[in-house]
Amino acid sequence: MPNKLFKTTIRRLVKVAEAPWSGAPTVLLNKPTNSGAGAGSLEYWTLAKEFHQRVQEMRREFGVNEEPRLLRKRRNR
Repeated sequence: MPNKLFKTTIRRLVKVAEAPWSGAPTVLLNKPTNSGAGAGSLEYWTLAKEFHQRVQEMRREFGVNEEPRLLRKRRNR
């Protein structure tokens, strides 16, 4: 199932589990650093990038050339 699963894995980390109690997403609370802190956050950012790349590939495959509605709305403001 190579086209159905993502390569990025999200580990179970305490900091990620605690994020909802703070009322903010872990990707904002625990920013990734070179020292290894924010590893869970980095994994979620990596998954988001992989998801975005897959969507872009599908758009090209199916010939979708129009820009997303959200970008259009922002440019028309």
